[in-house]
Amino acid sequence: MENNVQEKDLFIDIDKVIKSRNSKILKMLPKFIINYIKRIIHQDDLNYFVSTYKHLSGIDFVNESTVEFGTKVTVIGGENLQNSERNFIFASNHPLGGIDGALLIRELTKLSKETKSISNDLMLNLVSMRPCFIGVNLYGGNSKDAVAALDAEFNSDINILFFPAGMVSRRTKGVIKDLEWKNTFVKRAIKHHRDIVPIHVSGRLTNFFYNFANLRKKLGIKFNIELFFLVDELFRQRKDHITITIGKPIPYAYFKANGNPNFHAEKMRDFVYELAKNNDATYTE
Repeated sequence: MENNVQEKDLFIDIDKVIKSRNSKILKMLPKFIINYIKRIIHQDDLNYFVSTYKHLSGIDFVNESTVEFGTKVTVIGGENLQNSERNFIFASNHPLGGIDGALLIRELTKLSKETKSISNDLMLNLVSMRPCFIGVNLYGGNSKDAVAALDAEFNSDINILFFPAGMVSRRTKGVIKDLEWKNTFVKRAIKHHRDIVPIHVSGRLTNFFYNFANLRKKLGIKFNIELFFLVDELFRQRKDHITITIGKPIPYAYFKANGNPNFHAEKMRDFVYELAKNNDATYTE
């Protein structure tokens, strides 16, 4: 990847960011520290992507940028979405923390129809991908206008992708798996009469990421500072091969008639990992 981006075109400029916060700190910080920050967030690579594809937006940006990124994808169970006029909610595990979302949007849009992902406010700063996101405030209340806009998206003729864990998978007792799934996707399925399609994405991050996350937790630090390394993890996945396994749609009426949202959120999380072993698995059995 060539990084022939002019300084004036930089989307991310660590020197300027630090200077804007405190110019004295910029002078005090050793050069190797600044260079480490630039390297770990891949300043040159990110600026290259933004500069190269700045004329594209939404699914066009996703298609072009993911092809260049080079992650290979195998889709299993795509036939479960064919010839359906239903509006779906997709519920997926989140092992990669970034590229999995972009690749799911790309593949699900090809297999079915326009697909948007539920995302936090931070992701909306990715202007080129903003048309592919439905923004929600994960750390506070949403205004009446925001709630109305969210309802409008769910009542529209698009598919909606959820990562119910709300964060990248972690390693617990040697097993890499999503943490607790929030039940919002089940409630929304019932409210808006959308069938749920379970999805499993293969892949993992580095041992460093999982070890750092567990150390942070042991030290009692609540803020997920390991997220600082997610961009580096993203670029380590270039040229990797992931498998997306798509399960059979589950009628929203089933969730309404059986159990409660919390029960189904937990059961669905376990079920997507079963899909990786048996793509013909049936949720309602």
